[in-house]
Amino acid sequence: MDELTQQRVLELRQEIASLQRDNESYRWQKRRTASEDNTNELRRIRLWAIKEELVGMIEASQKGNRRS
Repeated sequence: MDELTQQRVLELRQEIASLQRDNESYRWQKRRTASEDNTNELRRIRLWAIKEELVGMIEASQKGNRRS
């Protein structure tokens, strides 16, 4: 894995940790506003996008390994 990819993975891990903390707070709330529900949905979508980005990195890495 090249240095640029390693840096991106580190950034994504930090973002995931932040989203997890926010989700934990959200889960413990008794009452939620529409805005909080919307923000939760945005976090869910962002986590999905991160997953897709990581899958793309893995697939690109595997293609690169086959060429070597």
